[in-house]
Amino acid sequence: MCDNCKEPYYPTREKLLKYFKGEGITDVPFYRGQGCRICRRTGYKGRVAIHELVLITEEIRTLITTGARVQQITVAASKVGFKLLRYDGLKKYCSA
Repeated sequence: MCDNCKEPYYPTREKLLKYFKGEGITDVPFYRGQGCRICRRTGYKGRVAIHELVLITEEIRTLITTGARVQQITVAASKVGFKLLRYDGLKKYCSA
């Protein structure tokens, strides 16, 4: 997002609940670029990588090899700090 033309806005509570279930909703500003000459009227400047990483523990390895459901594997992964790709993207977006 372009630092020169970004402006704060507050998404609706419904929109926040769609993406941040169980995260604790507070009134924090989100930002959007309005477009300026510096960013060539796009509202964006530069790039940021979004990551999703799963550390394979013995529990996760066993779940995978026994054909466990994705939800079970996700619960096991969250025990060792796994966050969804969407979470990483939104976290980086909010801190921009």
